[in-house]
Amino acid sequence: KVLVAFIVVRIILHSSASTVNFMSIARLACSQLTSSCQKRSMWKNLLRQTEVHHVKENDVLYMKKTRDFYRAQGYTNDYQWAHYDDAPFSRLQKQLSECKVAVVTTAMPDSKAGRAQRQVHSCASLPAPISMYTDELSWHKTMTHTNDVASFLPLVALKRCEDQGLIGELGSRFHCIPTEYSQRNSLENDAPEILARCQQDAVDVAILVPL
Repeated sequence: KVLVAFIVVRIILHSSASTVNFMSIARLACSQLTSSCQKRSMWKNLLRQTEVHHVKENDVLYMKKTRDFYRAQGYTNDYQWAHYDDAPFSRLQKQLSECKVAVVTTAMPDSKAGRAQRQVHSCASLPAPISMYTDELSWHKTMTHTNDVASFLPLVALKRCEDQGLIGELGSRFHCIPTEYSQRNSLENDAPEILARCQQDAVDVAILVPL
């Protein structure tokens, strides 16, 4: 079954329709495997065989368009995108069902202070807010909306997870962090402030929901 599933995936990868059906058929092939060991083996082989994505004519070159946009306004130094070769991730020291979970979002509170100042804010997790201030963020405003706060701020969903015993507890506060072109300000000011507030609330896990 491993061999059959792998052959199916290889055919998909080299098919002209791979961009549409690849993941759904890959999952179908994986579902035919009986053990988790076989499934892990298939996905490892799949990742090794997957070719680097080639730029197509209709692809949106987001980073290039961003550079061109600012160059047209007279900026001479291109923005240096943040990247880290060694991210300080760590394993949980206890089960998720015992962890207190907080949410961190780049949306601001829909309040006078939130609209006036893009800075670190903290708000009560419950009751969940019925609106957030997102107008100044870059999202496709002609194709979607942010009226459904639960679609990007999963406080109610996390409360249900707490009730079901999937997490230990929803943190008493969620936190808003501004999107910054200054990496230094994010690293030296905003991120440490968010960390300090999570520690004050004895949070074990923070879920970052960028918008």
